[in-house]
Amino acid sequence: MPFFDEHGQPLDRIYLLQRAPRHFQLLEPISFLEVGRPESERVQIPAHDPDRPAVGDNQTDLASVPTVLWGLIASYGRQTSAALLHDHLSDEARHGDPATRLGRRRGADHLFRIALIESSISATRSWIMWAAVAIQKFWEFRRWQAIVMTMHAIIGVLLLYAVVALAIGGGGSERGFPLWMLALLALPAATGLVWWRDAMAFLVVTYCGAFLAPFMVAGFLGQLVLLGLEAVGWLVTGTRTPPPKIGPTVMARRQP
Repeated sequence: MPFFDEHGQPLDRIYLLQRAPRHFQLLEPISFLEVGRPESERVQIPAHDPDRPAVGDNQTDLASVPTVLWGLIASYGRQTSAALLHDHLSDEARHGDPATRLGRRRGADHLFRIALIESSISATRSWIMWAAVAIQKFWEFRRWQAIVMTMHAIIGVLLLYAVVALAIGGGGSERGFPLWMLALLALPAATGLVWWRDAMAFLVVTYCGAFLAPFMVAGFLGQLVLLGLEAVGWLVTGTRTPPPKIGPTVMARRQP
């Protein structure tokens, strides 16, 4: 176990204070030391201040997983300590030298993936979670790149669906996929190289996104159905309580 409590003992509990539907505060500090690394590389994760509002760097939303994916990847669990580590390092990158913010955030994302794997999270799940935060950072540091990468990934997902639809519809041959179909399947990987250091994150998001998108849509539709049932119950009871809202939580918004 690469995480330790404030006394240097292997971490067996995490003290969290819930301040809002998705805002938590860490009450006791913890630390992380990658297996095989020297003591000088230990990362200290300080506690939050419960006497101050749970905003900005003084709070965490744990793993920032969209609620429609909670059935696949939860916002807490074995990944809680790794999420606290990533939040802390991301906060440090955000407030550091503007010239080094992106590089420091890349380092935070990399250490997040290592912490996930060393916390007994499967390699596949760890890479998916890493890719999500690796792309997410551009919404904060390079908005234009985030928009272009997102559109690129969506086009890649649609292309993969088109190839599968053609294959199901008889576009293939008796000998299997023709070469042009295989080329189309590989096209997102080939074009993803344009993102250089972030190419792997793009590929994981695109190909795994194509697989998970139907479950995300189903989860969102399920949320709408539940919202409809809640609305009916709200009307039947005489609307004496606040109207229902979609989802069990709200996303934690970070402030500078």
